[in-house]
Amino acid sequence: MAEYPGADWAGKSPNRSARNGKVRLFIVHHYASTQSPASARKRFMTKNDRSVSPNFQVNADGSVYEIVPPDRYRAWTTGAVDHQAVTCETQNTSGAPSWGISRASMEAIAHLVAWASKRYGFPIQRGRVSGTSSYSTVVVPGVVGHNETPAGRRTSTACPGPSMDIEWIIARARQIAAGQGGAAPRPSTSKPSRPTPSAAGKLVEDGDLGPATIRRLQEEFGTYPDGVISRPKSDVVAELQRRLNAKGARDWQGRKLVVDGVGLRSNHTARVPLTGRWRTIWALQDYLGTPKDGALSRRRSAVIVELQRRLNADTLGL
Repeated sequence: MAEYPGADWAGKSPNRSARNGKVRLFIVHHYASTQSPASARKRFMTKNDRSVSPNFQVNADGSVYEIVPPDRYRAWTTGAVDHQAVTCETQNTSGAPSWGISRASMEAIAHLVAWASKRYGFPIQRGRVSGTSSYSTVVVPGVVGHNETPAGRRTSTACPGPSMDIEWIIARARQIAAGQGGAAPRPSTSKPSRPTPSAAGKLVEDGDLGPATIRRLQEEFGTYPDGVISRPKSDVVAELQRRLNAKGARDWQGRKLVVDGVGLRSNHTARVPLTGRWRTIWALQDYLGTPKDGALSRRRSAVIVELQRRLNADTLGL
């Protein structure tokens, strides 16, 4: 018997493992394919090349198949965060670049979100996740797309695609949860906003690259939020290098950064010299528009003040 009462079919895929965590998220995926529901179900229900499965398969006609029962089992879709999530894979109605999603599918997802929210006790809102594909922290419980998770950011996936209107799904799920009838909400026309920190969580803009600023940057980038820049290599520094490269920031020779996780450290105790190792600082100064010397001044650094200011304002843009 299906756990979700709206399921049109239910099974138990071998691509699953015991759930180890409280459900706090609903993660939305798309197939990246227009393959038939029967073909997709067959793949999810058998051992396959990617060992992949969702909790629910949502088809273009609005029907829902329960692939991995969510109460006791995590599906295999999004990395470690699956332990804290109910996930769905959604059939596309067209291929790239639009990756079409039917309104019937989004209506079905909204019903799933409303049901999961009540069953597992998480709010119907935009969620936020930090961490890595092997370690994830739910910063804000709610609904997210695959591309908003650590695993999605690592692979730069477009999933669940530009046609998946998560804001509409959230608004509709709230209607359903409240028992309201009437017309469904209009599709959203703006991009979803990421939850911002409360005023109490604002960084002190003191130019000190200490644990609080490092942790906020880790949360921004979805790396493990321990407030420490690891040595010899750091995940948060490597992610910073990747993003600076993508934004066109360069070192003093006009070159892209080597993504090696090296080249940034706290200015609590030392001035970082301008050598071949600190090209990352120069590129960060280049991107943020502060004076460029490839070094962090001890304690109060102009580039760190600007970094803190943008993190507080949610305008970092990386």
